[in-house]
Amino acid sequence: MKFYNRKKEMETINEWINFSQKATQVGVIFGRRRIGKTRLIQEVLNKKNYLYFFIERKPITELLYDFREAIAKLTDLPSGIQFQNLRPFVE
Repeated sequence: MKFYNRKKEMETINEWINFSQKATQVGVIFGRRRIGKTRLIQEVLNKKNYLYFFIERKPITELLYDFREAIAKLTDLPSGIQFQNLRPFVE
Protein backbone atom coordinates (compact mmCIF):
# COMPACT_ATOMS: atom_id res chain seq x y z
CA MET A 1 0.00 0.00 0.00
CA LYS A 2 1.37 3.42 -0.97
CA PHE A 3 1.74 6.21 1.55
CA TYR A 4 0.42 9.53 0.22
CA ASN A 5 0.30 13.19 1.15
CA ARG A 6 1.25 13.17 4.83
CA LYS A 7 4.22 15.54 4.66
CA LYS A 8 2.70 18.16 7.00
CA GLU A 9 1.74 15.54 9.60
CA MET A 10 5.18 13.92 9.39
CA GLU A 11 6.85 17.30 9.90
CA THR A 12 4.70 17.89 12.99
CA ILE A 13 5.66 14.52 14.49
CA ASN A 14 9.33 15.20 13.73
CA GLU A 15 9.01 18.55 15.53
CA TRP A 16 7.60 16.70 18.58
CA ILE A 17 10.51 14.27 18.45
CA ASN A 18 13.07 17.08 18.20
CA PHE A 19 11.44 19.00 21.06
CA SER A 20 11.33 15.86 23.21
CA GLN A 21 15.14 15.96 23.30
CA LYS A 22 14.80 19.10 25.47
CA ALA A 23 11.65 18.40 27.50
CA THR A 24 9.37 15.49 28.21
CA GLN A 25 6.13 15.62 26.31
CA VAL A 26 3.20 13.52 25.19
CA GLY A 27 1.72 13.69 21.73
CA VAL A 28 -1.75 12.40 20.95
CA ILE A 29 -2.80 11.34 17.50
CA PHE A 30 -6.48 10.68 17.05
CA GLY A 31 -9.00 10.38 14.29
CA ARG A 32 -11.53 8.14 12.62
CA ARG A 33 -10.76 4.49 12.21
CA ARG A 34 -8.75 3.24 9.24
CA ILE A 35 -7.34 6.56 8.03
CA GLY A 36 -3.66 5.72 8.54
CA LYS A 37 -2.74 6.96 12.03
CA THR A 38 -0.64 3.91 12.85
CA ARG A 39 1.00 3.90 9.42
CA LEU A 40 1.85 7.59 9.80
CA ILE A 41 3.66 6.94 13.08
CA GLN A 42 5.44 3.90 11.68
CA GLU A 43 6.62 5.84 8.63
CA VAL A 44 8.14 8.58 10.79
CA LEU A 45 9.73 6.24 13.33
CA ASN A 46 10.98 3.81 10.69
CA LYS A 47 13.79 6.21 9.82
CA LYS A 48 14.77 6.80 13.46
CA ASN A 49 16.02 4.71 16.34
CA TYR A 50 12.78 4.70 18.35
CA LEU A 51 10.62 1.97 19.77
CA TYR A 52 7.04 1.77 18.54
CA PHE A 53 4.78 -0.20 20.82
CA PHE A 54 1.06 -0.68 20.27
CA ILE A 55 -0.92 -0.95 23.50
CA GLU A 56 -3.50 -3.68 23.31
CA ARG A 57 -6.36 -4.31 25.69
CA LYS A 58 -4.76 -6.77 28.07
CA PRO A 59 -3.69 -6.86 31.73
CA ILE A 60 -0.93 -4.42 32.70
CA THR A 61 1.41 -7.24 33.70
CA GLU A 62 1.20 -8.67 30.18
CA LEU A 63 1.75 -5.23 28.62
CA LEU A 64 4.78 -4.66 30.82
CA TYR A 65 6.19 -8.04 29.81
CA ASP A 66 5.70 -7.15 26.14
CA PHE A 67 7.33 -3.73 26.71
CA ARG A 68 10.29 -5.41 28.38
CA GLU A 69 10.71 -7.87 25.52
CA ALA A 70 10.56 -5.11 22.90
CA ILE A 71 13.10 -2.98 24.78
CA ALA A 72 15.40 -5.97 25.33
CA LYS A 73 15.63 -6.47 21.57
CA LEU A 74 17.01 -2.94 21.12
CA THR A 75 19.12 -2.53 24.26
CA ASP A 76 21.30 -4.46 26.67
CA LEU A 77 18.51 -4.77 29.24
CA PRO A 78 19.53 -7.56 31.62
CA SER A 79 17.47 -10.72 31.31
CA GLY A 80 15.27 -11.66 34.21
CA ILE A 81 14.01 -8.16 34.93
CA GLN A 82 10.28 -8.21 35.57
CA PHE A 83 7.90 -5.29 36.11
CA GLN A 84 4.77 -5.81 38.18
CA ASN A 85 3.46 -2.27 37.77
CA LEU A 86 4.10 0.83 35.72
CA ARG A 87 6.16 2.90 38.20
CA PRO A 88 9.29 0.70 38.26
CA PHE A 89 9.09 0.33 34.50
CA VAL A 90 9.07 4.09 33.95
CA GLU A 91 11.80 4.68 36.53
